[in-house]
Amino acid sequence: MAWLGSNLVSDVRRGENAGRTLRHDFIVLRQASGPLTAKEGAATGTVTLSQPDARDSGKLAVAAWVSRRDELEPLQVAGGWWVSGQ
Repeated sequence: MAWLGSNLVSDVRRGENAGRTLRHDFIVLRQASGPLTAKEGAATGTVTLSQPDARDSGKLAVAAWVSRRDELEPLQVAGGWWVSGQ
């Protein structure tokens, strides 16, 4: 699972983009994972992922995915914009 930040801005001070303002979307702010357990024909699990401070994170989204251990290919993916107060 991951918290994603969008509408983020960074002022570049050095390098080829020095003096420019860059805008970023869907930046991973926090990430956590946990195992799933098969039970009665379903997989269940719990992941604890604290919410980032919205003032520093821009517009927030959350993404969750399921994959086999030590594999990158997702089996299932879900995500969406986070609406404060829900």
